[in-house]
Amino acid sequence: MKKTILVIDTKLVYYFQYHRHKHPFNCFSDVAEKVSQNIVGNISKVVWVRDEGQSKRAEFYPEYKAHRQDAKEKESSADKARRAKFEKIYADSKDFLRNFGSVISIKGYEADDLANIIAERYADDTEYNVVLVSSDEDWGRFLYADNIKMLHYGRSRIIERHEVEEVFGFPSDLKLFVDAITGVGKENVDGIYKAGKGRVKTALKECDYNESDTITLLDEWCDIHKYGLKLPEWANSVSDVLERNTKILSPYSIDSFTDAEDLAFKAQWSSKVTKPAQEVMLESIENFSQAVQVTPEMSRIFRIF
Repeated sequence: MKKTILVIDTKLVYYFQYHRHKHPFNCFSDVAEKVSQNIVGNISKVVWVRDEGQSKRAEFYPEYKAHRQDAKEKESSADKARRAKFEKIYADSKDFLRNFGSVISIKGYEADDLANIIAERYADDTEYNVVLVSSDEDWGRFLYADNIKMLHYGRSRIIERHEVEEVFGFPSDLKLFVDAITGVGKENVDGIYKAGKGRVKTALKECDYNESDTITLLDEWCDIHKYGLKLPEWANSVSDVLERNTKILSPYSIDSFTDAEDLAFKAQWSSKVTKPAQEVMLESIENFSQAVQVTPEMSRIFRIF
């Protein structure tokens, strides 16, 4: 039986549990339960990926996620306090998190980038399966091979490569193409006006999922403003939109690393620490005033004894 590597979208699962229980550490037992329900066999490695600093994308596209700061400034005082509390717990828990697996965060890289790098590294590996734990549909882009799967955290179900279209609306290998055409609001990246995912899906179907033919068809639709489609002011063609946005939205790969970043990644890959369950609980109380009870499922999956 193949070994399994879990790659967990740390902030997503933290926030999911913080929103429900006012503290994120319920995610440890929740992840363990969902893994036990959906994955057969032992987990050989658990990796928690985290954003670190501002994305390198802002170096060539300063508007990247810049709108989020404006949104934060408009929050009520209660929401600001709640977010600040969460961000502090999240930041302070990095060392504590190593009790539950390796923690990887490289300055300038987002959790998505690190998940993609791991998925690329193990695609078609004969010894390993990689299970990406997230509810973010962007992670559906990283299912490059049959041994890369996604455990949808919100739905608590495994998504295979061939199921991505059923769940997210597009085959995994076309997700980036679609996002580049439509733009991605959460990243502050604009695309063709009125080109929602449904509209692009219609164009893809008409062109038998041929990207070149789809670009030609969308150019025609933009020329006559069919469905209200209109190119952004900065673009002269659909190809211009596709080229710029693909550069912004493409996840970084292992080839993107400098030598120093590669060394940091390799060191963090082995950053898991091992402590008795009692010590883990006491550490959680001391640092976060919250007891993390280690269940048998947590002990088995996160290798806490």
